[in-house]
Amino acid sequence: MSFQGRRNKKLFWLPAIAPLVSVLLSTLIVYLSKADKNGVNIVKHVKGGLNPSSVHELQFHGSNVGQIAKIGLISAVIALTVCYIICSFIFLK
Repeated sequence: MSFQGRRNKKLFWLPAIAPLVSVLLSTLIVYLSKADKNGVNIVKHVKGGLNPSSVHELQFHGSNVGQIAKIGLISAVIALTVCYIICSFIFLK
């Protein structure tokens, strides 16, 4: 569906609506087949608001903290480098 939206400019809305159509079709299939009676879990109510903070569950001790810090630092440097390259390519044309 998304390929047709890129190919034909009149169908630009097709890639945007494809996930919604997928959810609606799967909901309709579950409803019509009464799949909730055969083991498909149905979410009946979702609480609004933000999830509670889990900062108190972070643990900064153990044998892998040094390796995790190195991986985080390397990932940050790579992300900043890629961002710099993309931004310089876009804005310095």
